[in-house]
Amino acid sequence: MREVTLNLTSHQSLTLANDALTSINYVVDGESNLTIIAPQRSKGSVFLTINGNGTLNLRVAIEADSTWSMLIMNQSEHQLLINESFSLQRYSALQLAIGELSLGFHIKNSVYHLLEEGAVLNVRGASLIQSKLIASY
Repeated sequence: MREVTLNLTSHQSLTLANDALTSINYVVDGESNLTIIAPQRSKGSVFLTINGNGTLNLRVAIEADSTWSMLIMNQSEHQLLINESFSLQRYSALQLAIGELSLGFHIKNSVYHLLEEGAVLNVRGASLIQSKLIASY
């Protein structure tokens, strides 16, 4: 498995490389959009670190016959609204771990779509918050 590290801001669309560990450092500045696509018949791991101030619209699409693990760490010290949507296609799997290690005021809206037969999603989370987090799933 190879490792890929990316530093991203503003609107980005990213197609993940097969059989890779992808580390993404994302800085939110105002209204930000990030789309992450795991292509059909792929596998790998993603480590996404979020910092910044504003609104992040995060869309994750796991295409058919793919298996991925993802760790999302929110480390922002500012005000942050995260709208996240996860879509899984036929016979895809996502192991999702969410870490909230934040000092700022945060609102998080999460939506999960198991779109076709055989889609599997496991979600785990841990929070260490020194301000306020409002979450809806």
